[in-house]
Amino acid sequence: MHQILFVDDDANILNGLRRRLRSARPQWNLHFANSGAEALELAEKQDFDVIVSDIQMPGMDGVTLLETMQKTQPDAVRIILTGHADNASYLRTIGPAHQFLSKPCDNETLIESIENALGLRQLLRSPELRTLVADSKSLASPPDTYMRLETAFADPNYSLDTI
Repeated sequence: MHQILFVDDDANILNGLRRRLRSARPQWNLHFANSGAEALELAEKQDFDVIVSDIQMPGMDGVTLLETMQKTQPDAVRIILTGHADNASYLRTIGPAHQFLSKPCDNETLIESIENALGLRQLLRSPELRTLVADSKSLASPPDTYMRLETAFADPNYSLDTI
């Protein structure tokens, strides 16, 4: 059974996640914490496969929590789920978070993100390789040529002369 931890200071958000995900994924063992401090207490007793945290919380914010979890639970996949998706917030998560999701986040997107994270953990059976990925500060970006081609193809005025 997979251990998933959700951290948010808003009880309504946690209750909504609890209600939405328990029936959708009964094979997940869901844990909930309403603060970074409570999450750290739970992490002393339980290893987690995935940690999903809000950014803005009183006391310890989500980025600080995930930085700590990166050290204490390096194998856990760390996901930010926040309603504060401005550029500054996003940039602060680079390093401690593997993924960044914006609230509101529909069930399918959240479940898919968690399942993809769990699938990656299964692929990375080697403890050394899993630790290397968990410690990564960023993911490789596609080559510049690919990005320019993708932009050109998305342009409705695209032509072969563009390339």
